[in-house]
Amino acid sequence: MTQAKAVCARCGEAKPLSGSEFVKGKAVPLCADCHRAKNLATMIRMLASDKEGDRTSAADAFIRTLQNAGRDVVNNIAERIEHFGNGALSETEMQEIYDAGMEAGLRQQQHAPANGASQMPSGRDMAMYC
Repeated sequence: MTQAKAVCARCGEAKPLSGSEFVKGKAVPLCADCHRAKNLATMIRMLASDKEGDRTSAADAFIRTLQNAGRDVVNNIAERIEHFGNGALSETEMQEIYDAGMEAGLRQQQHAPANGASQMPSGRDMAMYC
């Protein structure tokens, strides 16, 4: 049986939903990836608790979650931590940006004048912004 797809409130993608979070007192749907990310973030925060029981429970839950998530998820998390703050984009992020740029360029091309001339600002207007 396949799950119905709906739009995740966090990532905006149409995926099977597996959880929710509360935003301004209202429950909003989350896909499995965003739900897992939310739970892992909560567990990481709990590791800094001043209560030993909270830290132990968080560590146990964190390990269980990673084991159930699979190697790809673990590698993605490790890559994010490793490259945090250096501005590096993953291959997937670079591909998404490239694809979005290509789509925008194609849309602009479809709306360009029929004679093929591009609509550039005048030389004076360009000079004003340089």
